[in-house]
Amino acid sequence: MALTARVETRLPLPPAFRYRNYLLYWLGLVASVVGFRSFEFAQFWLIHELTGSPVYLGVLGLASGLPAIVLNVAGGVAADRLNRRTLVIVTQLALGSLVLTLGLLTATGTVTPVHVLIVAALVSGVNSFNTSARSALYPRYVEREALLSAVALNSAAWQTARVLAPAVAGVVIASFGTAPAYFLAASGALALAAIMVFLPNAPQERSGERALRDLADGLRFIVRTPVFAFLIAITFVTSFFALSYVTLMPVFVVDVLGVGAAGQGTLLAAAGVGALLVAITVGVRRSLSRPGIAIGAGALATGTSLILFSVATQVLGSFPLAVVAIFAVGVSMTIFNMSVMTTLQLLVPDLLRGRVIGFWAMTWDMVTVGGIFLGLVAARVGAPGAVAIGAAIVLVTVALPAFALPSIRRLQTGDAADQMAG
Repeated sequence: MALTARVETRLPLPPAFRYRNYLLYWLGLVASVVGFRSFEFAQFWLIHELTGSPVYLGVLGLASGLPAIVLNVAGGVAADRLNRRTLVIVTQLALGSLVLTLGLLTATGTVTPVHVLIVAALVSGVNSFNTSARSALYPRYVEREALLSAVALNSAAWQTARVLAPAVAGVVIASFGTAPAYFLAASGALALAAIMVFLPNAPQERSGERALRDLADGLRFIVRTPVFAFLIAITFVTSFFALSYVTLMPVFVVDVLGVGAAGQGTLLAAAGVGALLVAITVGVRRSLSRPGIAIGAGALATGTSLILFSVATQVLGSFPLAVVAIFAVGVSMTIFNMSVMTTLQLLVPDLLRGRVIGFWAMTWDMVTVGGIFLGLVAARVGAPGAVAIGAAIVLVTVALPAFALPSIRRLQTGDAADQMAG
């Protein structure tokens, strides 16, 4: 089977969907990420059922985030040393087995908080290897001209799950109990594993060096390539100071706006819908002509929208305006994220793609740590003030340099050699 075999159809499909292997991969990805998001929802629900303690919720958040932060780089090294398709299959099977085990423990009434925490940590660690392998593999299933579409459609899958999975998991738990939600989540992971079995291997140049040497080579490549170092650094700052606003959402909806859990669901859904609309819109495009401008604009709009959200909640006390602001955050963060990801995918050599993506993915897992920082700031100045401070940091350290630095402002994805020399 040809790696980039095309789908023969007259239907107006997005560019990436015209490649058979990517289309099959994407269908499996949707099943997998809906399952993963359902698992996330169910584990927090279950730990609350078992303990009723907010402390355990915090510990669960740490168990879900810390292994990913530690192991993402190792996952990137593995993606460059091992067969990526095989690594995706093995990790998806492991994820499905872990979630299925927790479901069986729940169904038999033998589950304990310790079980939930252990499975959460193991899922986080395994997913670190899965994410790097998938992110390094799927670009090989499309030609270069459809890569922007592939990145956008991947984002669309995650954003669809962000909106759909909590609703599906909530209905399943309300109707049948918590265990079936875990069985549903496990089936999603196993579905992607099954599809990957029938997809072709992508030719892959592998390093003959030791793993630690490979890790050092990847880090050295990033440090010595200003464009990549900048992209990973600004992703860290944006994740740590901006995206972590989500961790303070209960404070906004209960203490500031007084709209409760229903209001929180509306706000999170608004962000998800905004992100999904951007992903779908970009998914039908073939190119991103000025990614540097898009990166700067996304960061600028993100910081501005979060400040507007803070003003809407604290100063104006307006829930409708807060919904509009969070919708704008979802739009702008997705523009930023897809612009960075597309640039990395187009410019990073395949030999190093797993390691660079591993470093990049680690920065997104800093949301948990960023939430701790914002929580400490919020204890002194309130949640709206903390989010506004984080947004201001993003404006100064991300948006301003993105527009000010000629190498970023003039960034083009068409000539990798020029960018790497910059």
